[in-house]
Amino acid sequence: MEGFSRSAVLLVNGLAYRPYRYGSERELEERVLKVVDDVFGRGCVYFDLKKVVRSRAMRYVTDGVLLDPASRMLWIVEYELSRHDLDRHVRPQVMGFLRALKNPETVRAILMTLYDEVRADPEKERRVRRHLRSGEELYYFLDRVLHGRRGVVIVVDEVTPQLVELQEDLSKDAEVRILEFKTYRHGDGEAYLFTPLRYEAEVAEAPEHEKSWKDRLRWAEPEARRLAEELIRRVVQELPDVRHMPRYRWYYFYRGGRPFAVLLLRKRSVDVRIRVDESRFRDDLRVTKKYKPFFFRGGERGFKVKGSEELNNAVKLIKQAYTYARV
Repeated sequence: MEGFSRSAVLLVNGLAYRPYRYGSERELEERVLKVVDDVFGRGCVYFDLKKVVRSRAMRYVTDGVLLDPASRMLWIVEYELSRHDLDRHVRPQVMGFLRALKNPETVRAILMTLYDEVRADPEKERRVRRHLRSGEELYYFLDRVLHGRRGVVIVVDEVTPQLVELQEDLSKDAEVRILEFKTYRHGDGEAYLFTPLRYEAEVAEAPEHEKSWKDRLRWAEPEARRLAEELIRRVVQELPDVRHMPRYRWYYFYRGGRPFAVLLLRKRSVDVRIRVDESRFRDDLRVTKKYKPFFFRGGERGFKVKGSEELNNAVKLIKQAYTYARV
């Protein structure tokens, strides 16, 4: 019987459903799309988007794009069959997507497409807008997502040891998930066996202290609030032409139209992220560490301020970011 495997049987209400062997990646994709909210999560937004994305030298076509508004993350979705050559087909494709997402032109093209798609679909727009902060614009939200956490989901008919090994290798550069999706058939009926990418319990509403800077101040310990207020005062006093304001749960400093430092208020401390020129940056006390770009394009470093004795060094490091903001 073409299309069927002789292995396991799924018993549903007394009926034996046999494993179905996909003839193509498109067959796998068509079945996922039938239950897409159950597979990826009802809080997520799936785009059946065959989009050409380009790295510097190559072009690739996405199978789909997934937006997770709750965690502010974008996933490229790739459908694969386990019998395909992983090293010759899957690895280059996934690496190509990861490289393409570093191309500003590609990111902008995806941004404009998603913005148009969301505005044209009331359900998609509802799912996204429920996660916007007070006063946040839809376009700005999507832009932040595309310049933040990004990854690749590989949807496959069977997880093999070789595929797990490939995932481990690729995960050194970005977030890569494998989602196994099996189809079982009995006559014309079908049943699907899979592990959801995201359980609905994970998409709960953000806690109050995650919603705004003001909420964050109320939540933090008095010493942490005092450190944040004193650091803001020192930066504004010592650096000319600085614009500063809270945005969502963070506090931003700008020179011109470009952010160069951001404060993240913790329960008992203040985290600082700064935009740096790695070729000239100096950290004499070695308190900073590198981060993947999230708040800034280019070099990004962060450090923690736990007490008033650390404020002088904090201002010194922020001044370097202020100087680099002229570039």
